[in-house]
Amino acid sequence: MSMSMHEYEIQQIEARYRKESDSDQNWIYIGIDTQRSGMFKIGLTTRELDTRHSSSQNPFYTLLAAFKVRVDIDEKKVKEIEQSLIREIARSCQLINHYSGKSSEWFYGNPLDMKDFVNDFLYQNYSYEMNCYYCNIRERGIVLGWENERYLYNKPKNLYQMTDTTTQPENPDCYNYGGCGDESCTNCSSNWHLKSR
Repeated sequence: MSMSMHEYEIQQIEARYRKESDSDQNWIYIGIDTQRSGMFKIGLTTRELDTRHSSSQNPFYTLLAAFKVRVDIDEKKVKEIEQSLIREIARSCQLINHYSGKSSEWFYGNPLDMKDFVNDFLYQNYSYEMNCYYCNIRERGIVLGWENERYLYNKPKNLYQMTDTTTQPENPDCYNYGGCGDESCTNCSSNWHLKSR
């Protein structure tokens, strides 16, 4: 029995999804120095993310977050994405030069604020190249990625796998007019009184 065109297309989509889900290569990342707050690094790797999680020159260096570039995007394009992101960040954050005066990939700024900024920039400018989707509930583009749960939430070290790392409310009703109606909800507590009783 031969496969219909529709079944073939579904099979191809599923194979592509599995390939992307299993991939641990091609990332744009934010690095930090855990002993120096107020600075961060933007980088890329076309290999596995664990090749960038530490630095032999700086024992306090670690990754904060990473954003997954599709596995079929070539190295030249990944570099283009990184350079475009660095140029955009340089518009609002001060670039830190090496002691020699040469430009680095380090900036002064809040690395936690950069997580959302980088997500939004990559989705708006490179959604074709990124593993991403549009969330209708949050009315926002989401780039799948990884975040350092050990550093951020004091949890055990987590695997370098792509997930949705953006802030998500526990209750989708939080996005409705007036919020979910729960006075104790931290997502929309300032609006709960708008809810009709």
